[in-house]
Amino acid sequence: MNRPNSNSRSCVEVIAHRGASTLAPENTLGAVRLAWELGADAVEIDVHLSANRQLVVIHDETLDRTAGRGGRVGDLTAEELSRIDVGSWFGTEWEAERVATLREIIATVPDGKRLFVELKCESAAVDALAGPLADVAEAPQKVALIGFDRDLMRAVKQRYSKHKAFLVAEQKLDGQVWRPTVDELIVAAMDAGLDGLDLSNTLAVDREAVNQIHEAGLSCCVWTVNSLDDVRRLIEAGVESLTMDDPRLLDSDPATERRM
Repeated sequence: MNRPNSNSRSCVEVIAHRGASTLAPENTLGAVRLAWELGADAVEIDVHLSANRQLVVIHDETLDRTAGRGGRVGDLTAEELSRIDVGSWFGTEWEAERVATLREIIATVPDGKRLFVELKCESAAVDALAGPLADVAEAPQKVALIGFDRDLMRAVKQRYSKHKAFLVAEQKLDGQVWRPTVDELIVAAMDAGLDGLDLSNTLAVDREAVNQIHEAGLSCCVWTVNSLDDVRRLIEAGVESLTMDDPRLLDSDPATERRM
């Protein structure tokens, strides 16, 4: 497990959230390619199942927000989705962007980089992953699998054991306690046989919490981090990976460095 150093210039992995999503339309080939060009260490994307059980890259269950039209992703085939413009909402220069397949995105991953695939779909995703992951059978480190559904992630890890798998969790303040608690999340991840936790960016993620996670043999990632104050706080806490909308954020801060 790669961990940051304890000094103030700790190394951290920069994960571009939905690609370089402050600069290009999220979850598109354009956003992903731009993230690689900007030097991101990794890219995070979201996938849903199409009507013909292919994994396609889009955050929402519907097309309303990024395509400006009605319809559910799961009601259309991957071929039909590949003809739908999901770039123009961001800017006319992106009008050529269409709903990509997971396979197309995986093909962009350079050597030494990795893709975090958030599974926003049901258990059928376990079988649907077989084709895309076959493309990186000789380099499983290129694709990590993440999701909120513990049972789904357990099944994914059992089927694709060579790939890192993380439980995604959003912690919320309940009175004076962050829930789910770190202890509860550690138990959930370990029970599912996972490799780490991908936590929401809150004050719950402090040095004590990260130490607990590491002592359990798990990695710790945090999403979504868009300020240098949060970057510095989380690096000091010992987090290995930070998911951010703009992968250039750390470039402006001489007190931090990226994992090479």
